[in-house]
Amino acid sequence: MSFSLSDYKKVESEFSNLNLLGWQPVEFTCQSLACEYTLNTDNKHYVGIPNVAMGYQGLNTLMSGDNLMIKGINLVKVERVFDEAAYESLPLCTDSLSDMRKFSDIADFSVGNQGGANASTFTFQQPAALVKSKNLLDKAGANYLDIYGINWNAQGFDRMKISYLSRYILNRKNVGISAMRKRYGKNNLGYSVTGTIYCKAN
Repeated sequence: MSFSLSDYKKVESEFSNLNLLGWQPVEFTCQSLACEYTLNTDNKHYVGIPNVAMGYQGLNTLMSGDNLMIKGINLVKVERVFDEAAYESLPLCTDSLSDMRKFSDIADFSVGNQGGANASTFTFQQPAALVKSKNLLDKAGANYLDIYGINWNAQGFDRMKISYLSRYILNRKNVGISAMRKRYGKNNLGYSVTGTIYCKAN
């Protein structure tokens, strides 16, 4: 199940802006539509558990050692069904691959540490199999069998590079994200993203 960048940003922002009561954010991770927020403290006399924003049901809070994990956070489910109009607007796979290569070229530069531990990598594979999800492709009896899914994976992105990733890939309607992780740190803010780009055969 895929989700959009806007869905992720909304939920991640709400949880990042909680009154954390002495806890420090470590990681915000979403896998499909389920997210988990991990916090840490070096204060054994913490004053309480963060009050989670209203509107989230079925949350579980787990304490383990110095870590606090808020589990069961759900993203807004957006049904991705390609009707005829959406199908016609899909790019050719050649064009999608070209966009991905453009981003890959841009991501080769290093921001701040010249290829150190935070250098970006970006890998993708040629479409190897037709997308076969009936919920995704079937509507009113139509079968769009020339739609391909190009799986991609981007690792180790900082604040600047995530903006390039958004510009070239994430904000397009034919892009689905299946997992996204944001790591918090004093000197570094890193993202890891995986997903699928849907396109038409050439």
